[in-house]
Amino acid sequence: MIENSTDARPQFGLQRADLVYEAVAEGGITRFMAIYWRSDAEKIAYVRSARIYYIHWAAELGAVYVHWGQVEDPGPVDVWPVLSRLNIRDLNGMFQGEQVGYRDLSRYAPHNVYTNSKLLWGTAQAYGFAGPPTLEPWKFKDDTPQRPADRAAPAVNLSFDSPGSDYAVRWEYDAAANGYLRVMGGVPHTDGGTGERLGARNVAVQFAVLRPSGVKAYNIIDTVGSGTAVVFQDGVAIAGSWRKDSEAGRTRFYDSAGNEISFNRGTTWIEVVPAGSAVEY
Repeated sequence: MIENSTDARPQFGLQRADLVYEAVAEGGITRFMAIYWRSDAEKIAYVRSARIYYIHWAAELGAVYVHWGQVEDPGPVDVWPVLSRLNIRDLNGMFQGEQVGYRDLSRYAPHNVYTNSKLLWGTAQAYGFAGPPTLEPWKFKDDTPQRPADRAAPAVNLSFDSPGSDYAVRWEYDAAANGYLRVMGGVPHTDGGTGERLGARNVAVQFAVLRPSGVKAYNIIDTVGSGTAVVFQDGVAIAGSWRKDSEAGRTRFYDSAGNEISFNRGTTWIEVVPAGSAVEY
């Protein structure tokens, strides 16, 4: 779990992830869940706490779920029953400390916990979290030119609270790399260590119901079920839908004809935006 408040920027290590989920934590502030498999990351920052909907996405990957703290208020936002019910392989720095990450004492808590992938692989092994995980794969394809039914999408604009905010996102198509480059809050989104611009081969925008939980400012996002979606790849937009049949079931994306969408090989970002949000392309 990597936070995205303005106090936690710039992030480190997102560009090394194979898959990144972005969704609202509280108050329109988004949070990332970055999934690492092929590549190591020398620094991953800054690590924050668990939410139930991210656990649902981690469960479908058979992942080792890494976070620092958790929501545990009684009621619909309490993560403990979900971690237990789904038998999540969990690494929680609130209890495991430097087995999970370290605090940068030059920064204010809680925006100061960092880690690295080699530490996490080692800790996972020490706890007996054997791999590789069993998961239901998506479909993949070779890069393809624009198809007649698709709509050209040289840029994608989306927001999680209000347009023009620090959390507004723009993805700009890079024809040379056949991918999208990320802008956040009106400026290029870059890695804090390397300065590398964040990019993705596929950007899937998933519209999901976000509603208040009734517990403090915490939200609930309906991850199980179905809804509309738009997948951006090869410079075009494929409008369709998403479906997830259970808490641990794989989220899948379909075109308007009901065919499962095949992704380009490479980094994929899933942007989970509140249902009804404006997405321009």
